[in-house]
Amino acid sequence: MYKWCRFFLMITLLLLTFPGATSAADVSVGVWHAAGSQQWRTVFPLHTHLVDGASELYYPQSGKYIIASYEKPISPRQSISIEGGIMADLPQSIGSDSDWDTSKSPALWYYGEFKTKAKNHFITVDWKRHATHNTTFFYGYTYNRNYNSMTDGLYTIRDYTAVYSPLPDLNSYYTMSYQGPHVGIIHNAPLTNKITAIGSLSYSPYGLAQGHGWWNLRDLDFRHTGTAQMLETKIGLRFALNQKNSSITLGYRYQSFRLLRGSENLSPDISWVKANHIQQGYYFTTEMKF
Repeated sequence: MYKWCRFFLMITLLLLTFPGATSAADVSVGVWHAAGSQQWRTVFPLHTHLVDGASELYYPQSGKYIIASYEKPISPRQSISIEGGIMADLPQSIGSDSDWDTSKSPALWYYGEFKTKAKNHFITVDWKRHATHNTTFFYGYTYNRNYNSMTDGLYTIRDYTAVYSPLPDLNSYYTMSYQGPHVGIIHNAPLTNKITAIGSLSYSPYGLAQGHGWWNLRDLDFRHTGTAQMLETKIGLRFALNQKNSSITLGYRYQSFRLLRGSENLSPDISWVKANHIQQGYYFTTEMKF
């Protein structure tokens, strides 16, 4: 995480000192109340060359992000912006681990639950082209990272049989990241002289997905690599507070990161077939122009 903080500061400094940049700049800070989850699945052969095994992990991820953005014009119709968010309040929740052996039964083979807590952050850097006063096209780069801890495990199904088998020594984790270039559009629709409806859409058709897991009870360290699609959209209402110098925005934000296909480093027979990270919820920001 620290290298991305340094990257954030480097880009901010670049924006502040960009040659030919005008003196105006837009700064916003706010909160995003996000609800969602992170989950992934692998499939593999257990008994023969046929794929008859599967494992799926699920992590709830609902909490509050602190978000901030900075935008610097570099010409009358162009600007560069950076936005970052870090999850500041994520309560501990219950995740799950499900396993199947379909050669024997479609029912759950093993099922366990665990306490989990996430540490999430994201950052985007964009170059924007203001086509009209109300429409902007942009392209840039997105990085999103989610860390999920796993402690105090409990098996409730073992070999198709209901059990109560605590795992007090469980102390594992799984880290998931998505990154890649994206394109998008922003459109504003003035409703009155002080209220503006805003909307944006960002899409990455081909990004990089990476996962890293450490299972301490099995001394198992593994990595996932694949391609992914990333989508983000926002809608809201912006209320001007002091002519054009400050405003507040209330809106709804949706983020979706999905694996296209992937693999695991432990064996070429293991396929990483599913991973998604979806969060959505209401946001509130305050904007100021300097």
